[in-house]
Amino acid sequence: SDQPSIDLDKDDSVHIAWRDYYSYPYPKIYYAKLDNKGNIILTNVRVSSENNLLASFPSISVDNNGYAHIAYNDLIPPGDVDPQVYYSKVIGDDIELNIRISESIGATGRPDVAVDNNDGIHIVWSEEKEIYNGDDEYYLYYSKLDSNGNILVDNRKISEVKELTINPAVVAADKVHVIWK
Repeated sequence: SDQPSIDLDKDDSVHIAWRDYYSYPYPKIYYAKLDNKGNIILTNVRVSSENNLLASFPSISVDNNGYAHIAYNDLIPPGDVDPQVYYSKVIGDDIELNIRISESIGATGRPDVAVDNNDGIHIVWSEEKEIYNGDDEYYLYYSKLDSNGNILVDNRKISEVKELTINPAVVAADKVHVIWK
């Protein structure tokens, strides 16, 4: 197991997402929930697709209802040529949503997710745009979803960046703030 991400809900229950190789050699993203005393409520709930090849870099945020929202990179054939950003909503041990967020021709970098005070979901990530003269360009992207997974802001480019591995972070309450390397 590696690449853990953690968040607390309003009852101080702990929500965890991580990458694991239970299905070696193809890593998957998993979810667990512990109560505020550390007792396991849910464990080893598979979030990523069964036919994925390269799930990585989960980021988790919990809404006001205690539902977990997870953004991660994955490569799902036959459509994906490079890793893309996916989003899942977890309610109990059910994966309510599992949708592709990015629409990149090139690779995407590590995503981050935050839930605002009104349960809006905010996702940021870096993305490579392959330029066929050998000088690739990199951009920071942002999407916003409502609590039902409807896309409100779709793949908005918010900055040009120097590289793919900028590790962006997002935090949201009444306003959204994004930082990156």
